[in-house]
Amino acid sequence: IMKIANVNSDKVKVIYSGCPKIDFEAVNESKKNISLPEGKYISAITSMLPHKNAVGIIESYKAYYKKSENPMDMLVIGLENTDSFDIDKETASHIICHKFFEKDSDMQAAIAKSQLFLFLSKKEGFGFPPVEAMKLSVPVITSGASSLEEIVTNNGEAAALIVDPDDYEAVADKLLLLENDQKLINELIVKGSKNANRFRWSIAVPKYIETVFSRS
Repeated sequence: IMKIANVNSDKVKVIYSGCPKIDFEAVNESKKNISLPEGKYISAITSMLPHKNAVGIIESYKAYYKKSENPMDMLVIGLENTDSFDIDKETASHIICHKFFEKDSDMQAAIAKSQLFLFLSKKEGFGFPPVEAMKLSVPVITSGASSLEEIVTNNGEAAALIVDPDDYEAVADKLLLLENDQKLINELIVKGSKNANRFRWSIAVPKYIETVFSRS
């Protein structure tokens, strides 16, 4: 903004978006009514749009599957199947694809029941999914690209594990880390909840009003 509009930094005010509230009662009801993987699993959101980096999700899981002695399954929201990816049948059999959830509560239930949430997008205007996962008390591994690192960092402290979306081996290592490290999981859940609390309309709206209608 400073470069294109040719204004000083004191003329720019950053106001973060509010994140929609989660109906936890509806989420708990969805957990009972939809089919979800048994045991611990990884949840991920992507699509076939290039910047959503579906390849990164699949390749990272492939690397993780080879490294883990007891790999978790992965539920991928946004893909119909893995047919267009370079993946062997055994590894593919542990990836459950769900193209679309009609209800927000169903999608949120799928994330809430998972061991961790993986988001490797390369470009986002904001990046709601990691914040939603944090609201659902799920530890997050996310790309550090675009706006995402800023969204998951609170007062200089990362509330998620931040990765290079093109470094599949490094992502796999983070997946391994969150298989059984309960101390780290608990730390990320606490930090994530605190971070997600920043993104409320009750905070954003007064800032908009103050900024837009200020006479200074």
